[in-house]
Amino acid sequence: MRIKDFSTIKTKSGKLSFADQIKGSFQYGFSWPADIAAQEDFISILEKDADQRFSLLRNYPLKEVDVRVPLILIGPPGVLVISFCRKRGLYRARENQWLEMSGKKFKPAKENLIRRTQLYARAVQKVLQEIGHPDVNVDGLLAGMHPGITIDSQNPAVRALQLDALRYWSTRFTQEPPALSSEKIYQIVADLIELATKDEKAETEQEAARQKAAHPPKPDKVKQALAPVEKRLNFTTKQWAILGLLMFGIVAVLSIFILFIYLSY
Repeated sequence: MRIKDFSTIKTKSGKLSFADQIKGSFQYGFSWPADIAAQEDFISILEKDADQRFSLLRNYPLKEVDVRVPLILIGPPGVLVISFCRKRGLYRARENQWLEMSGKKFKPAKENLIRRTQLYARAVQKVLQEIGHPDVNVDGLLAGMHPGITIDSQNPAVRALQLDALRYWSTRFTQEPPALSSEKIYQIVADLIELATKDEKAETEQEAARQKAAHPPKPDKVKQALAPVEKRLNFTTKQWAILGLLMFGIVAVLSIFILFIYLSY
C-alpha cells in the first residue's frame, strides 16, 4: 500500500517524539497525538491486506474549510474516508446519530462522529467533482480504535466498526470486486496530491509575504545620515563614494610627499 502523508509533523517509524507531541498539541489541539496513534493502529491492520493497488492519503488538507481528513483510502473497491473514535464505552450508531450509553440509557454523544464522518466524505466528494472525477462515489467509515469499545450498528449513515471487526472488514474490503480501474486510481491520487501540493505552495508564499510585511528590512543608517546632505548637494550615494575615494587618494599622496621631505632632511 502506498502512503502519502500530508502532516506538517510526520512520525518517525510510527512514533512521535516528545517534542513533536508538544508541538502538534499546540498546533492542532491536545487530542492530536491520540489521533495520530489511532491512524497508526488502523494502518497496521490495513497493511496486512492492502497491496500496491491501494493508496492512502493521511491528514489530507481541505483548504476551503481549513480541516484535514484523517485518512482517504483509494483502491479498486472505491474511495473511502476514515475517521476514528478513540474512547472506550458502549455506543450506538443509528442512521446519522452517534449515541453513548450513559446512566443505563443511550444519549447523544458530545461529538456526533457519524455526522463528522459524513461531512468528511461529502467534502472529499466535492473536491473530486471539482478536479474532474464527478463519477466517483465516496463512502465513510468510522473506526472504533479502543479495545474497550462496543458499537451497536443500526443502519448507520456510514459504516461504524469496533476494533475486533476491523480486521475482518479489512480482509473483505480489499477483496471486493473492483469498481475503479488502476488507471482511474492513479489519476485520482495524482490529482488529489497535485491539488494539495499546489495549495501548500500558495500557503507558504502567503506566509512568507505576511512575514515580510510584519518584519520589514531595517533602513540603512548610513543612507539615512547622508540623505539630507545628498538632498542639499544633489549628490547620489555612488557619487559620494567616488568623492570619498578621491579624498583618500589625495590624503595618501600628501602623506607620502610629507614623509619624503622629512626623510630628505
